[in-house]
Amino acid sequence: MRSKARLAGIVSVFVLAGPAMAGHSPTHITGTVGEVTDADATFAGFMLRYVGSPAPDGYAHTYQWGSPYIETAPEAGPVVFEGTIDVTDRADDNSVGMIGLLDKAVLESGLHGYQTGAYLYVNNRPNGDVRIGVTDGNVGGELVQTFVIIPAAEADAGPLSVSFTVDGTADPNTCAVPPGSGVGGDGCMTLVVGAHPSISDSYGTITGGPVDEFASGAIPGWDAFPSGASNVGYDLTISPASADPQTKDQCRNGGWAAYGFSNQGQCVRFVETGQDSR
Repeated sequence: MRSKARLAGIVSVFVLAGPAMAGHSPTHITGTVGEVTDADATFAGFMLRYVGSPAPDGYAHTYQWGSPYIETAPEAGPVVFEGTIDVTDRADDNSVGMIGLLDKAVLESGLHGYQTGAYLYVNNRPNGDVRIGVTDGNVGGELVQTFVIIPAAEADAGPLSVSFTVDGTADPNTCAVPPGSGVGGDGCMTLVVGAHPSISDSYGTITGGPVDEFASGAIPGWDAFPSGASNVGYDLTISPASADPQTKDQCRNGGWAAYGFSNQGQCVRFVETGQDSR
């Protein structure tokens, strides 16, 4: 296990880069993939952490909850994760972690969302190298079709710059790997890691027929396999994204401050009427 003092300073919470504005961006998230931050979650076999605490009405607790609530709409245009990931504290144990977008409707149904999403995929290889690619889950056997290999020396040197885009308006037939496999897909994922060449693939090709992923919106979050924590530090800006309270409970106990309101009353009024006084 590699250990870096500065990675210990990364906390597994989601924070705003500044005062939240309704429907505005960017929104900043930072934390560590694979860290247990919600002792009451049941995990449903995976350690998904999605943004929203308390969870909106109807959401189950089969995953960890984060705060504040963030929602994106890749079907309306590209959603970009820009920043760094840090794998210097990884174990060379073949562990896997994913950071990206989960389908809002799936999470609302009480499922953990692992199979319906679009993610940046990190695989810590036993030889010390790191495999980083794009994936939309493993239903149908297509866990990750395209990736770059980050040599151990580069992975150990410090945070890696990344730019990950999920675009539901793009034609999946133009980016699918292998070519021609995008039939029935919903859009394209594109990833650039450091100075490595850009890679792309389609998302949304789910066994059993086309699934219109993200039609009701998408929730940023991460997933780690239960076989081992991936210890991937992330410091990312998501744009465009909305970081607004969805329930009055999210305004209470000081929660209003995380959304940029001056007091609890302003926050509650926004939930009830949509009137934004920030």
